[in-house]
Amino acid sequence: MSPDFGFFDGFPMGVNVTDAHGNQVYTNGKRNDYGCTSFKYKNYTVAVCNQNSFLANVSHEIRTPLNGIIGMLTLLEDTELTQTQTEYIQMIKECAYNLMSIINDILDLSKLESGKMTLDITVFSLQSVVESANDILANKICEKGIEYIYNIDPGIKGVLGDPQRVKQVVLNLLVNAIKFTEAGTVSLNVKRISKREFRVHAEPHRASETFIRFDVVDTGTGISEDYRSKLFVPYTTSSTGTGLGLSICRELAELMRGAVWLDWTELGKGSKFSFVMQSPPVHETVYPLQVEEALNDEVLNNLNVLIVDDNLYNRISLTGMVNKWGMKAYSFSTSEEALYVTKLTEFHIGLIDYCMPKIDGPTFAAKLREQKQFNNKMIPLIALSSLGDTRPGFNQSLFKAVLTKPFKESHLKKLCIQILSSQKTHQHAADTKSLREDIAVCLAEDIAINQKVIVGFLNKLGFSDITVVENGKKCIEALKRRTFDIVFLDIRMPVLDGEQVMQWAQDFYHNKRKPYFVAITAYNSNIATHKFNDHLLKPVIYNDLKECISKFMNSVLNA
Repeated sequence: MSPDFGFFDGFPMGVNVTDAHGNQVYTNGKRNDYGCTSFKYKNYTVAVCNQNSFLANVSHEIRTPLNGIIGMLTLLEDTELTQTQTEYIQMIKECAYNLMSIINDILDLSKLESGKMTLDITVFSLQSVVESANDILANKICEKGIEYIYNIDPGIKGVLGDPQRVKQVVLNLLVNAIKFTEAGTVSLNVKRISKREFRVHAEPHRASETFIRFDVVDTGTGISEDYRSKLFVPYTTSSTGTGLGLSICRELAELMRGAVWLDWTELGKGSKFSFVMQSPPVHETVYPLQVEEALNDEVLNNLNVLIVDDNLYNRISLTGMVNKWGMKAYSFSTSEEALYVTKLTEFHIGLIDYCMPKIDGPTFAAKLREQKQFNNKMIPLIALSSLGDTRPGFNQSLFKAVLTKPFKESHLKKLCIQILSSQKTHQHAADTKSLREDIAVCLAEDIAINQKVIVGFLNKLGFSDITVVENGKKCIEALKRRTFDIVFLDIRMPVLDGEQVMQWAQDFYHNKRKPYFVAITAYNSNIATHKFNDHLLKPVIYNDLKECISKFMNSVLNA
């Protein structure tokens, strides 16, 4: 069954959105004090078209050296370095990422203003998109020492939309919230809402449409009254930065038939930004439950989980997660309460906040161990820490594992499964390592430094049988000579480009076992999304490649 993408063809009419105080922030395509406006395509001259083409080419040319800089720095981190050298590398990488972000923002704004921005519509996991954004923000959250909480309505499974653009909007709102919060909490809450809850008055034939709402709340500095009217104006900023982020978010939200607005703010107390996108429910036949996920849920089903955390919102979030997996949650705000209950109830696993008042996580774990020595029923514990296992005096033996906040729900779930069925996990890891040594990889990339970076990453991931070619013609020759398991193709190459190689491959592998094809591209294009098994965006980041390899290995193991 194929999803119907037709709902993205136009823009909402008669939209009327109000904030938490009843003020209109989005009405009939007109902007008010909070800066929301409906997107209007403009008739630009040939000069503007040439400008956009120029920006696209410049963007590609800048990405190439940046790919080498970031990649080589990542490989350099694995060598012997002094503490000072490590700090310098981190600073250089941060500068490179900031430059890449600026390039992307300028290019996006250019596309939006010229009406050339398109959405790559597909069915995707919202959980994965949010957790990917969390990964990017984890270090900054740890540096600032603030609490980050996120909660996604468990009823949201598959979502129809553009995952990269949804991530871009959510990431921008979270970055701003973290930037202006020196102490306290930043939270993200995601839920599915009806048109009525979106406060939209629209055509009767669209009454069944549903939306997904993202609320980002912080306890930061708040926004001054003078600056509120400039929030969504390009190149306007109250501090550092280009001032493009929110204006791009506004336009992207409207492409998704939704809106972004400031819901409330108070100086010294914080702010709340809301983002709504249209997304009709996806039928199970379009987004089926994975067999592996169903089997994993059987491992966790009906097991008791001990949750100890002094933060109410963390307890609510963790309880929602484990309940969704079929587990039974028992949550407590203090270690004293939890220690008492463990005498009365059998628990199979525990999720313990590392930093708590009175009795912290390690002290709780030590007391629990003393208490359980009498009946020999130790509870495996997972520590949840904003600083990972780097705290002074951390005793690894007290915990089975440590998760750094913010963590992926999928990571926590996998960790619980591994701990509760460790024997199977060790066998799976051994099988995967053996497989990687035997897998044949072909890399088609014309830039020498990019070749070195990607080969270095692949070596780090356990691959050794790697063939490198510098253009599409030589790639075809290599594919004719021998069998490869996975092929990485740069979309832009001399002689023959990646798309042309892929076109040839469709015919060549018509009645043969086809390799796993991965596109390497500077653009989030339909080419990469639909013609290849997967795609990587330039610059190629180690963690992105690692995730790509993980998908490939799963396909091999499940074949």
